[in-house]
Amino acid sequence: MRRGPLQMKTVLFQSEPRGTTTAEGRLIVALDDHYELRTYNSSGDLMRVVSLARELRPISSDDQAATLSVHGGTIERGMASRGAKGAAMSKSILENVSVARGAVSGFV
Repeated sequence: MRRGPLQMKTVLFQSEPRGTTTAEGRLIVALDDHYELRTYNSSGDLMRVVSLARELRPISSDDQAATLSVHGGTIERGMASRGAKGAAMSKSILENVSVARGAVSGFV
């Protein structure tokens, strides 16, 4: 049996697939580090690719610091009403949050 707080690593701006389905049963997928949408039919066959040639925006150290500051403040404010336990939870959460290195498209 596991004892103690659950720890989960969170990486903000990490590339992830995003998707939605249409009324016709198609799946539209995008990776958030590309300017590209892929459409698949209900059988899983690729039907169409829509893309835009754009340079990715680098994530600077200033971007990383600002992002962590905003998210950290939000978490701390959300836990403030829980007193010492909330502060401990905030600290535990924030120790496991980081910002991806690399670049993002901002497309999705």
